[in-house]
Amino acid sequence: IELDQAGQQTEDQFSNTTINLKYNYPFTRDRSLDVNVGLIHLDNFDTDQFDIDSLRGEVA
Repeated sequence: IELDQAGQQTEDQFSNTTINLKYNYPFTRDRSLDVNVGLIHLDNFDTDQFDIDSLRGEVA
């Protein structure tokens, strides 16, 4: 796929916010509960068309 030269770059300003939370609860010396949660927010200041929110979680 080839992009038009004018479409290969953008000058839009955006912010990238990332939050990660990790929690560990030990039950015994050999067993524990691990919880990981990650939130990513990409905010394009010029248009809402390219805003992205992502929430990921893991329990082990």
